[in-house]
Amino acid sequence: MTKLKDLNIEYTSNFIQFDSYLSHFNVMFDSNPIDVGIAQYGGRFIPRSVVENNNMALTAAYRFINEQGAQFIGVAANTSLATAGYPDNAVNPAWRDNLIDTVITTPWNFTAPWEDMLANQDLMTDVLMPKLAELTPNGGAYLNEADFRDRDWKNNYYGVNYPRLEEIKNKYDPNHLFYAVTAVGSDYWEPQEDGRLCKA
Repeated sequence: MTKLKDLNIEYTSNFIQFDSYLSHFNVMFDSNPIDVGIAQYGGRFIPRSVVENNNMALTAAYRFINEQGAQFIGVAANTSLATAGYPDNAVNPAWRDNLIDTVITTPWNFTAPWEDMLANQDLMTDVLMPKLAELTPNGGAYLNEADFRDRDWKNNYYGVNYPRLEEIKNKYDPNHLFYAVTAVGSDYWEPQEDGRLCKA
């Protein structure tokens, strides 16, 4: 915050502490105009190399995203395990070089016309996320804070681990009972207009 003051950049901040999660939820999700978590999400890992070598383009992309009415959230990360080596696990390898876990949100309003909210989804999928994908070819995203309509979700959420994860899924859940839109093996099912799932 000192740096922002030195640069004469105006900002607002709000710090609240709660005794329990329930009291937090009752304030932040009910009566608070911030409406934390009620949004359309998209996300992308920003590798250290982009920050070091292409920072102007990254800054321009972030500004473009904000100018479209979206909000940019950057979670700083140091996920490199280069000194200890990489464990053999299911983590998307794109995490390894991640410096900023970028989360993009557009407002969600349960009382707004449905078409407006669909337009926000289209904005996320077709305009905002491609700006970050251009800067991070062969990159990735954190599944829990990413665009659920990502057309390249297998690569972006699981990376090279997807085929092995699908083998495990087929072994332990051969009937594909457990389903989520971008979960491993979800393309076994095809959602219908009425919400039912049919075999693809």
